[in-house]
Amino acid sequence: MLEELLKNPQFIGMRLNAEKCAQLIKSIQRFGSINMASFFEGISMSEMSLMYCAQSYADSGAALTVNEAAAELSVSVPAVSRTLKTLSERGLLERRTDDSDRRSIRIFTTEKGSALLKRNIEKCFIALNAALATFSEEELSAMVELHSKFTNALSDYVTGLKIEQNK
Repeated sequence: MLEELLKNPQFIGMRLNAEKCAQLIKSIQRFGSINMASFFEGISMSEMSLMYCAQSYADSGAALTVNEAAAELSVSVPAVSRTLKTLSERGLLERRTDDSDRRSIRIFTTEKGSALLKRNIEKCFIALNAALATFSEEELSAMVELHSKFTNALSDYVTGLKIEQNK
């Protein structure tokens, strides 16, 4: 893909010299290919996301529903249901029927699930701290600003495409 972008005179990254442009594209590709889930203990990224979402709701005094989880994670209800089934079978999450609405399923982390989640969150902090320790305070501030600006711009563009496609 890098070669195609470098050949395209409309690619705005070409404002950089060819070396910096190539470095940018390779960095984006490499960032996207990092498999963060590979260092999680006994859990996939989607499982980690659902467990974290359920724990966050519980910590705020609420109980997460399957529909809320799907909306929070930007996935389908069937995808949440499949992940919930797997995590329930492993004793990491528990599903309970809502007493006030028998059609609604509430999701709770089990003690075993909370412990696994805590260990994996700790691993995330260690990995991020190791990576971020290589930057000065000024570099970190610039990275935060630029990464946020880039992510927001790309997200806005993709959202605009979805809106256009749905017309």
